[in-house]
Amino acid sequence: MKRWCIFSETAYRSDGDIATVCPLLGLPPELLLQIVSHLSIIEEICLFMTCKQLYAAYGPISKPEWVQVHRPAAAIPQSFYSYTSVALRWKLLRYLENDRWQACFRCLVLHPPASFPMQKEDSEHEELLCSLGLLAGIVEICPCKKLTFHETMGLRETLRTRQRSLGALSTQLAPGSLGRFCWHSCTHHSGSTQLAIAVFPRLESEDQLILKTEYQLSITQEHPGVEPLTPYQTCAHRYLDSWLASVCQGTPYGLPDRHCTPCSRIFRCEFCNTTLKCLHVWPRGKVDGQGKRTYLFYTERNLGRGSSFPDKIWAAQRSHPLRTEAR
Repeated sequence: MKRWCIFSETAYRSDGDIATVCPLLGLPPELLLQIVSHLSIIEEICLFMTCKQLYAAYGPISKPEWVQVHRPAAAIPQSFYSYTSVALRWKLLRYLENDRWQACFRCLVLHPPASFPMQKEDSEHEELLCSLGLLAGIVEICPCKKLTFHETMGLRETLRTRQRSLGALSTQLAPGSLGRFCWHSCTHHSGSTQLAIAVFPRLESEDQLILKTEYQLSITQEHPGVEPLTPYQTCAHRYLDSWLASVCQGTPYGLPDRHCTPCSRIFRCEFCNTTLKCLHVWPRGKVDGQGKRTYLFYTERNLGRGSSFPDKIWAAQRSHPLRTEAR
């Protein structure tokens, strides 16, 4: 199937301005949904990308599989999600390539051809390196939020702008009234398990980008880790439920002693130095029937120093490409 090329008709709004109308919007809904049902996932994505009005009108009705995130109650290997999402996105990027844009396998985005300075004619597309080099990639922050290195640069600039703005307001507001910066929040369900996530970024010395991710996990089981709960990861190397179980069972109430070597190994990932701490568990007693136990905990991750190129600290946090299997 060729790329979609939909010519818009001209219409006039009540204020006299010219607006474009996709002719497909004039089709009966039943006919349009029948057409969409015969498209592959990639073709359907391209159709809705070509006409955002069409997606706004029919996307929520047709609910194509590529829009939805299906999460089973039992955990399955994270590599399954990584493989399917990466493979689909890579296929779409290759489909969208043209003279102006070229797909980058490590960043999983389209770059201008000039971003591939060391391009070789006989190289496979997956082997081509963009200007960021071998350390380029993607860091998964939560199931619905992933960051490329260029996006971390944008986040740093947002934090700098916020710091300047708060500095100007500090003399007008009461101390402590400014609060933290919640950059992203979301809630996910996996069977009877509910996971609420909030991400709080900050800048430290050497312009290091630190992400503090707070979790609130509600489960019907007595303890996490008894059975697989979620396919989610707290970093690129550790699953959320198994790591939380290790922290809660290996240390008193998940509050490890920083000076204790065994405790340090429990609450810190040896591959990327991400730390996990459990702050509160309630109720403390036995949970009966369909009652739930809630765990409040957080992780801290270092996404590297401020620079035009990724460093090894950033590279250790990547979920794609990933060299070390999650545990």
